[in-house]
Amino acid sequence: DRERAKTNLIFTVLNNAEDAMLAIDNSGIIFASNSQASVLFIKDKDKSLEGLQLSEVFPEIESISGLEALSETGTLFTIGEQLILIKKTPIVVNNESFGFLIS
Repeated sequence: DRERAKTNLIFTVLNNAEDAMLAIDNSGIIFASNSQASVLFIKDKDKSLEGLQLSEVFPEIESISGLEALSETGTLFTIGEQLILIKKTPIVVNNESFGFLIS
């Protein structure tokens, strides 16, 4: 029950954030996202991005090495006709890297 509560809390936080957010594992697979990210990347707030390769929805990032080049302070990209600032935050649990949060 405690793990389920934590998971529900994480998804609640993601979906109540104003920014588009994607959690990416170390191989570039999206394992969590919010509806704002779905709107930004695929123009459908009801479609989940989970399980997709980041490069499928964000082709400007061609590989995990492109993701690693992103700055934690922000990198400017054009998506569609929008200029957006992409920030990368490492996801670390018990000193082990599990991927990145992209906002």
